Amino acid sequence: MSKSRGMAFIWIFFIFLSQNALRFVIPESAATCLLIITVIFYALAEGPGFGFGIGIFSGVFFEIFSTGKFGFSIPLLGALGWVSGLSAKTVFGDSLFSEILLPLVGTYLSALLTLMSARWTAGEPVAFWIIFEVFSWSQLLWTAFLSPLVFFFLRKVSLAREEKRVWIK
Repeated sequence: MSKSRGMAFIWIFFIFLSQNALRFVIPESAATCLLIITVIFYALAEGPGFGFGIGIFSGVFFEIFSTGKFGFSIPLLGALGWVSGLSAKTVFGDSLFSEILLPLVGTYLSALLTLMSARWTAGEPVAFWIIFEVFSWSQLLWTAFLSPLVFFFLRKVSLAREEKRVWIK
């Protein structure tokens, strides 16, 4: 494992702690996207396999320190990391557009799948209008605002910027 990949796990843990601390300072919708943005950053930088692994690692933190049905966040963040890593080959991963769009889509899908899972486990019906019910302007605006800042921060502190990235190949 390269040095940058090892540091990614440390930064994931640091971002997770920051996200939990920020929930008490800024609106809760702002704090939920930081880990998703970080998983996407490392998936774009290192590829789908590493994105899947870092997503699984991130999901473990959500499972240990959250309430609700156990085991949902692990596959969700793992799949998000894998798909984001695959998209590094099809979209220009180092552009502002993808730095904002991928976290927006990831945050929305995460909220949608979480609500769907909660409804299924409660025995409630899940209908088409759930895609509108889960939509939150504040959460998407916070994600769009914080995403370039988190990407900038991780580029500065990550050793991945010194090595050859997936999207540069």
